[in-house]
Amino acid sequence: MDIRGKTILLLGGAGQVGLAIAKKMLHENPKKLIISSLFKEESEEAIKELKSYIKRVFKDDARPTTKFVPESGNIFVREELVGLS
Repeated sequence: MDIRGKTILLLGGAGQVGLAIAKKMLHENPKKLIISSLFKEESEEAIKELKSYIKRVFKDDARPTTKFVPESGNIFVREELVGLS
């Protein structure tokens, strides 16, 4: 699959499987990688891990220029019901 220069939305991107997939995707240098998880902190932590992975694995001249975007929330709950108990 050619994802170079594309925007990717990865649902469940903060879990173990999601992170493994995101790391694999980085080798194709997508333009933007949106990491979605139930909680904002999880998405942000996953992005920190991905940035660390880039520094460890890629040489300076071959580092992906991917922009990371954290997203969170439950996609199965209608927006007008969010926050109701």
